[in-house]
Amino acid sequence: MSWPTLYELFERAVGGSRKPATRDQPGSPASALGGVADSVSKPAQAAPAVPAVNKYAEAVKKLVAHLKSKGTKYGHQTEEVTKGGNTWVQRKKDFLTDDALADCTKLVIKAMLDADEVDCSAGWEGLTVPAFYGAKVSDISAVGGMTQVIAGLVEAKKTTPIRAANPKVGDVIFWGGHVAMVTGVGSSESDTLVSFASMGVKGGANLYERVALEGNLRNDRIYGSGGFQGFWTPRP
Repeated sequence: MSWPTLYELFERAVGGSRKPATRDQPGSPASALGGVADSVSKPAQAAPAVPAVNKYAEAVKKLVAHLKSKGTKYGHQTEEVTKGGNTWVQRKKDFLTDDALADCTKLVIKAMLDADEVDCSAGWEGLTVPAFYGAKVSDISAVGGMTQVIAGLVEAKKTTPIRAANPKVGDVIFWGGHVAMVTGVGSSESDTLVSFASMGVKGGANLYERVALEGNLRNDRIYGSGGFQGFWTPRP
C-alpha cells in the first residue's frame, strides 16, 4: 500500500471546488492585468466636445425674453437738454432700465452690460461698456457712434474691423442703420445660417432663427436698414 503524497492530499481537498478561470473571475488573465488588456484592444472613446457658451448671446436672449414679457415697444428714449445757451437731444438718464421703449442699440448695449454684470441703475452718464473696450455709453448709443468707436479701436490695433462674412456667436451685426446680435451659427449646403436677436420697428424684441446670410440677412429691407455691413466681435 502506497501513501498519497502531500501534493495529492491538497489536490483532493480543493480540486473538487476549483473551476477553470474565466475572463470575469478574479484570477483570470484579464483580471490579473487589471483591465489593461481591454484598454489596449479598445481605446477609450473621447468625450463629445461641449460647445462654448457665449456670455453676450446668453444675455441678449434673456433680455429679449424680458422685453417681451414687459410688452416693450420700439422707440428712442431721448430728451432735450439746454445748458449755457446750447440745446441738444440726448438719451434719457434711465433709458437702459426703462422697459417702456427700446431700440436696437439699447438692446445690444444692455445685453453687453448684463453679460459683464455692470450696474446701470444709476443712469448711463459716465458708464462704460467693457465689451466695447471701455467706450462710454454716450459714444455708442447710436449705430454711427458704434462704427466710429470700432474704427478707432481698429486704428489702435485693439480689435479687428467689421467683416462681411464668418459670423461668430456673440458678434454684433451691422447694417447702416441697425444693429443686432448673433445667437447661433449653422450652415446649409449652400449658405451660412445665422440666428440673432434684434429690436426692430416691425418685429419688436425678437429672436430670429437660422436666417440665410447670402439669401436674406444681407437684404436690409427684411431685417435691417441702410445696407448690410457685416459682423464685429466684441471684447471677450
